[in-house]
Amino acid sequence: MCVGVFCLLFAYATIVYIQSRLTRAEFRHFFFLAVMSAAGAVFLTVIGLTYAGENCVIDMLSKYNDVTTPETVRLLQHRSLH
Repeated sequence: MCVGVFCLLFAYATIVYIQSRLTRAEFRHFFFLAVMSAAGAVFLTVIGLTYAGENCVIDMLSKYNDVTTPETVRLLQHRSLH
């Protein structure tokens, strides 16, 4: 918890420092770009982890389950299409 509080304080101090160095219009532009970049990074991370998790599940199903179950066959066919 202490690390989270420290990170929030550090982020706030950084924003206040940058805000003091830029004009209002420049800061709005900077803030918009920073928020959009962070949202894009989160989106790509979620997509990447979802894709990696799907592959891990398919590999686990093919190793430890009966490969002839309809769900496993569907997942393996879906994987071979991509």
